[in-house]
Amino acid sequence: MKSYWSYIKGEDYDLACTGGSVSVFDRNGKEILIFKGLTNAIFAAFIPNTNKFIAKSTDGIIYVFSIDEAKLLKKFRFSKSGNQNYGFCFNYDGTILYVIENYNGLNTRIIAYETKDFTEIEKLFENAENRILTHMECFDDGNIILLGYVHNNGIVNSGFVGFFDGKRIYGLRRIDFSDFDFANAYKTLQIMGFTEKAKRWAPLPENRDVGEFSLTDLI
Repeated sequence: MKSYWSYIKGEDYDLACTGGSVSVFDRNGKEILIFKGLTNAIFAAFIPNTNKFIAKSTDGIIYVFSIDEAKLLKKFRFSKSGNQNYGFCFNYDGTILYVIENYNGLNTRIIAYETKDFTEIEKLFENAENRILTHMECFDDGNIILLGYVHNNGIVNSGFVGFFDGKRIYGLRRIDFSDFDFANAYKTLQIMGFTEKAKRWAPLPENRDVGEFSLTDLI
């Protein structure tokens, strides 16, 4: 069996990423499609309410696929920088994709895309130079929670969580860095489906219990 970076379970299909390809499996575990020729695409997610999905590359590329049409719909670059290991999610109805970009090696911002043809809507938080975003969690009630950390001249002060309404961050709460460290690793593994390969790449802190966890637990 292949060693997958990510294995994402959906309602009707599952997705498995090797980095260079994404496979689609039906409910019986049969591989029905494989899309090849990708570059470091280790993340994947279904577009809500559709049989479409994205694969996200650590090189700053997003691929959009249709299972029904069995083809690549679009490929676009969301960043010129490498090391794009940060979080992303769709809003509750799948009309907007939010991607956290490490845009110069030192700072982060959120890029919003509408999902009809994945045209960029806007970039957010470009000037928050002491605040680094790492992950986000989207909920069916429309709430989005952001995770990140605060630093001063490169020295990490603390982590934080806060609500995101599509324009601004509010209800910001500082958290101990140990809590941030756990949450950051957990969210990385969660969006990768907790594969064994992912666990070796982004291990959880050894002193933390691995149970059900959500960023709401830190609010």
